[in-house]
Amino acid sequence: LGMTYQDQQDAEKAIEQYREALAIFQRMGRSDRVATTQTKWGSLLIDLEQYDQAYALLTKALETHTHAGFKYGVAEVNNKLGDLFNRKKEYGTAISHFLLSIESGAERYDHVGIADNFQKLGDIYVRQGNLIPAENYLTRSERMAEAFQLKEVLREVYQSFIGLYQKQNRMDKAFYYAQKHATILDTIYNEKEQNKIASLTSQYEFLQKEQELQLAQREIELLNQTSKSDRLQKIALFLALILTGIVLYHLIQRLRGKIASRDKQLQVVQSESSQLKTTIHDREKELASFTLNFLQKNKLLQDLKSKIKSIKSDAQVAHRRDLDGVERMIDSAVRIDEDWADFKTYFESTHHDLIRGLKLKHPQLSTNDMRLLALVRLQLSSKEIAPMLGISPESVKTARYRLRRKLDLASSVNLLDHLFIIEQKIQAGEDKT
Repeated sequence: LGMTYQDQQDAEKAIEQYREALAIFQRMGRSDRVATTQTKWGSLLIDLEQYDQAYALLTKALETHTHAGFKYGVAEVNNKLGDLFNRKKEYGTAISHFLLSIESGAERYDHVGIADNFQKLGDIYVRQGNLIPAENYLTRSERMAEAFQLKEVLREVYQSFIGLYQKQNRMDKAFYYAQKHATILDTIYNEKEQNKIASLTSQYEFLQKEQELQLAQREIELLNQTSKSDRLQKIALFLALILTGIVLYHLIQRLRGKIASRDKQLQVVQSESSQLKTTIHDREKELASFTLNFLQKNKLLQDLKSKIKSIKSDAQVAHRRDLDGVERMIDSAVRIDEDWADFKTYFESTHHDLIRGLKLKHPQLSTNDMRLLALVRLQLSSKEIAPMLGISPESVKTARYRLRRKLDLASSVNLLDHLFIIEQKIQAGEDKT
């Protein structure tokens, strides 16, 4: 209710509902819901320019979400704190909170929040005249907003691009984004007007029903004022009302039964979802542990190989032959596929949607390509990937370049973002080709 009144710009009623909700959640001991209510209330106070009260609520919410490890909540609160300091023109602090929001949102694949944060960072840099990072952030925000059809974010991105290109004196680009901004404004306005029309229609129908009810009540009053000779009519009306009540009672009972059934189904789905999240979390921990062990083992073998090469330069010929044999054993240990088979099992159990999406969209990918993509998805650097593949960091960069060509990726598209989008689309059931 508080959020609804806030959308209707009725701040007084919104605050009243937030205050009541906060009291109820505190009595229930629901610290998570307390923090969420504080976040929504704080965002309203920012709009009212009551910054000190907003900051107090938001910092409490951030402390609660951080302690509970609720990444989405941490991302949302940091976004609101960024808005607060942005309004106060304390841009350095605002930038820090937006970056923290992006970091937490990335762990929860919060593409909506990340796109919004990118736009706000770009807008700050435009106002500061720092145009290179501004264009970078705005471009990333535009790409994500278009991918997920975030119209409100696109509206702000286009507005920021207008200011950016005006400062660069690139009026053709500024005009291009002005046209896009006007188009998205029309789209958003039309949607809002349709919602208003639907709301007014509902209100009109409600008023009609209310007037019909009032008319029926007046007719009953007139019947009550008639003579005793109309008693039979009154009895008939009374019976009709009783029959209507019985019908309504049965309808209500059936509705309650359906609601109870859906509640049970919802509980089952929630339970299954909770179990699935626990399973995925456990698998992610196993995958992280396995990857670390894999990385440490190959790094150790590479270091050992380097040490042997150093010793060979000063060793006698007979000893060199022995060291050559040890070096070949190390190369064999680095090249064996058993570790990769285990890694593949762990990775596919945790990121099945990504593997399925890659095979559907890019069937031409080789086994080595899939290995490299799996390590990129784990957000490992080229230096970290090199010992796992038994190659140099420069060779990793070359392999990444060839892989981007196979995927037909533009230079502006981030490889990791591309993997996130494929995984998201498969999970949403959008990618059928």
